[in-house]
Amino acid sequence: MESQGIPLVQWHWVDSVFRELRGLAGLELSLAVLVTAEIIAVPYYLALRTATGSPILKMICTRILEDEANHLRYQASMVARVASKRP
Repeated sequence: MESQGIPLVQWHWVDSVFRELRGLAGLELSLAVLVTAEIIAVPYYLALRTATGSPILKMICTRILEDEANHLRYQASMVARVASKRP
């Protein structure tokens, strides 16, 4: 961000709400909140990667999308584990 002249955000209310919800929730709800955020991130970073002319930003978006795919695979396995313990 800095190399592109984009200032870093130090605080945002959405992040605070997200962290608060996760802290109040049990494991299953916490996973659901996390999965929701990551599912929303996928089309956002796909659109950003498509819209930008910056090779650096395209590379960053690709990396984030790869990370999100790995996170979602892991979280799907965790959700399945938690759900399997419910009656």
